[in-house]
Amino acid sequence: MSPQVSVNLDAGCVEKAFINKTIRHISSRIMLPAGAMSITFVDTEKIHELNRQYRAKDAPTDVLTFCFEDDAILSDVYICLEVVKGNALEHEVPYKQELSRVIAHAFAHTIGYEHDTDKHYAIMHDYEDFLLKASA
Repeated sequence: MSPQVSVNLDAGCVEKAFINKTIRHISSRIMLPAGAMSITFVDTEKIHELNRQYRAKDAPTDVLTFCFEDDAILSDVYICLEVVKGNALEHEVPYKQELSRVIAHAFAHTIGYEHDTDKHYAIMHDYEDFLLKASA
């Protein structure tokens, strides 16, 4: 059963249809327990504040995933589109590709993947590739 994913996004956001399509695609490729997963899009100031408060990192980041051991709530995800755009430029990849990767990253964290070592990062990255792979 797929989780109930709620997306909190500015109504004028041009990426809204793309984001919803990406979430549907990833949800179709992942086994998650029933529960709620929220994805909230925030500005650079808010993601910086959250990163400082919860990870003791005094800088903005692209995505934060807070997982819960709760039958009803799986995770709360915060994504900063401004940082995602900057990362896309820095890594010389299309913006929507980077945005898809960040969303897949949040789903991977939700099911327990971590990237605290280079080996774990490589495993998580491979799983993100799997989640984003187009259906045959």
